[in-house]
Amino acid sequence: MLNNLFPHLASTIILTGFNDTETGIIAVNSGAQDYLIKGQVDSEKLIKAIVYSYERNRLNEELKIQLEATRLAEEEIREKELQYQHLADSGTALVWTSGADKMCNYFNEPWLNFTGRTLEQELGSGWTDSVHPDDLGMCLKTYTDAFDKCEYFEMEYRLRNARGEFRWIIDLGALIITDQENLLAI
Repeated sequence: MLNNLFPHLASTIILTGFNDTETGIIAVNSGAQDYLIKGQVDSEKLIKAIVYSYERNRLNEELKIQLEATRLAEEEIREKELQYQHLADSGTALVWTSGADKMCNYFNEPWLNFTGRTLEQELGSGWTDSVHPDDLGMCLKTYTDAFDKCEYFEMEYRLRNARGEFRWIIDLGALIITDQENLLAI
């Protein structure tokens, strides 16, 4: 509140009346950095109050800068996620990702449209329900071996489409290591 009334003041120190701690606390709760009680002020207390006020103000400004940087970074991440989502959904390629646990955590709209299944049905290992039974063993082995070795993979297998027909697809995958604990397979 005080900062709104006096925006040009970088720091505010209140001098209260004799034995008036309550007014000082109200002032601090309203935006003052510190308060001094009239009659108890000496040069040492005044210097401490000024230094504390300056330091508190400096830390508040640093925090504002960090919060703004965080907000901008989060905004940029949201924008890039939207761009990726649009890119992944605008083509005809069937795109999926998995986490370090090898479980699938994303399927794009073309994949879902092709299989006629929901995202919830495909997540984890649910996608394997649409793989032709004769191809499933090879498909899982190729994927897990490449994942374990952090290698590129390419495989062909039959995937059931929305009409219940199996169609041959070529699945290309590459492991992206984002950091020590996060692996992303595409």
